[in-house]
Amino acid sequence: MEVGCLYGRSACALGFLARFHALGTLICVDPWNTAELTDQGAAAALINAELSNPEVNSETIFRVFLGTAALLGNIGYIRKTSGNALSDYQTAIRAGALHSPELGSIPVTGQLSVLHIDANHRYDHVRQDVETWSPFLKSGGWLLLDDYVWAFGDGPQRVGDELLASPLYDSAFVSGDTLFLRRTTASR
Repeated sequence: MEVGCLYGRSACALGFLARFHALGTLICVDPWNTAELTDQGAAAALINAELSNPEVNSETIFRVFLGTAALLGNIGYIRKTSGNALSDYQTAIRAGALHSPELGSIPVTGQLSVLHIDANHRYDHVRQDVETWSPFLKSGGWLLLDDYVWAFGDGPQRVGDELLASPLYDSAFVSGDTLFLRRTTASR
């Protein structure tokens, strides 16, 4: 699962890797609607200003995402904010599949191998995304906090540092700007 997808660059990589390694499917959660987005904190003023830029067309961004996702055939989406997407995901678990109008249906088990958090980077939002979606992360699965090292704020880093002290994760490393945390493989 990827929370915060925008154009789908990382979704393309995650979807390809999921298919290549037979890990399953990828669900992308993003509203693709600038009216539903909230600011990312004072340090991200430059990014926040883009939310009101009339040249930013969220529908065009969504169409670019769809073009990327359609190439792989194992990606579905929930076009809502992270918190609002939970009920759709739970419905998909019960049904065993998620249907995305332009992409078709993909199987859903409710067990995530990889959870990539890359939505709003303000601390409270990152914390909520982790609290909402990490219960679905299976033992040995990986939580990725994008922009753990970020010039525009410290939300992902603060949440990541809290998780590093948690017994729920037994291995961690940083690659590029992303913190990788492995869900403990001991029984929960």
